[in-house]
Amino acid sequence: MKRIFVALIMMLTLLGVNGCGGGDDRVSTSVTIDSSTANGDIVFNSDTGVFTITENDLSLFAGEDPTALREFRAFLDFPLQRVRNTNIQSAILDIVINSVTVVPPGTSIPILMELVPYPPVVGGLDDVHFDRVASSPVAIRTSISSADVNLSVRINVTPLVLEAQRLGTDFQIRISQDGGPAPGLIEIDNDLDFPLLEVTFF
Repeated sequence: MKRIFVALIMMLTLLGVNGCGGGDDRVSTSVTIDSSTANGDIVFNSDTGVFTITENDLSLFAGEDPTALREFRAFLDFPLQRVRNTNIQSAILDIVINSVTVVPPGTSIPILMELVPYPPVVGGLDDVHFDRVASSPVAIRTSISSADVNLSVRINVTPLVLEAQRLGTDFQIRISQDGGPAPGLIEIDNDLDFPLLEVTFF
């Protein structure tokens, strides 16, 4: 009987240890990071060979204009100081689409997001950033359509934010059209409320 009692106590002890060690009791924290005033876009007119840079405007454009020989690439900058030394679990880019121009209208526009560093100040964007090689092979691909107009579009950009954290830079992305069956242009809201970056971390 004594042996059975001792064995039972040992079993309960082992179960208690396993129960304590089997989970993660850390509490995650979420923060919302505003984009900086260094947001902008660059448009290349293939007819004239001229680049035009617009910074800190109320709208940013990305994609290929189906009405003219112009390609836009948008640039977003989010400082990561608040999460630089944390264990990032997830990151969501929250953007509002003001308009979509594509023919035919129901076509989805494939979108590419890459890490492209540039000076995070007004005046930091330069023509070279239009085609600059991304600082990491990690990229995010998604699509935007007319169904997204006037809506908040939430995009999981965790791999890109983790790469920016590893590189010790701001989260700076270039947004462009990623091929597709037809040219299409998206207009991204760039006011006081958007774009946003929501980061969850330990």
